[in-house]
Amino acid sequence: MNVLKLMQIGLCTLLLTACNKKETPKAIEFELPYSTAVDIPGSGLTINSPIEFTSSDIASNASSFLSNYSTSSDNIESVRYTQFKIVATAPSGQNLDFVKSFKLYMKAAGQPDVLVASNENIPTGVTNADLSLLDVNVKNYLLQDKFQVRVVVTPRAALASGVTAKISLDQKLKITGKTLIK
Repeated sequence: MNVLKLMQIGLCTLLLTACNKKETPKAIEFELPYSTAVDIPGSGLTINSPIEFTSSDIASNASSFLSNYSTSSDNIESVRYTQFKIVATAPSGQNLDFVKSFKLYMKAAGQPDVLVASNENIPTGVTNADLSLLDVNVKNYLLQDKFQVRVVVTPRAALASGVTAKISLDQKLKITGKTLIK
């Protein structure tokens, strides 16, 4: 009888231990693409004189990607740019010849604007150009409902009268963190 009671106690202990076992959070890493556009009107551009534009609001979709990766904002460790490309999309045949340099800042409510990418020498004859990325953690910007991109353009040439150039801002952000403990 003592052996049977010992076996029951051992089995209960084993079951309780197994039920209380905590999972170790797993590391996650994924990349999110975002794209928005800014219009650069030909009127008002002065060669070699920087001009600023701000994108419309960009929905971060933070709650969706946090849910999809079984994590929370507290478990996100960093958000960094892995790509920032500018692309001339309009009018038809538009290239980046009029652009000497581009600087891009990330903006969000309650956060200071932060420089994330730039290119001080956009080549002529191209319709797109990659920007050099700064190693900046933009977690506090992306985890809000929306963010914006502030663009500082220095023109090298004027656009034709009445022309408005549309520039697409194609970006990718790498998110690293951990899953939730279940």
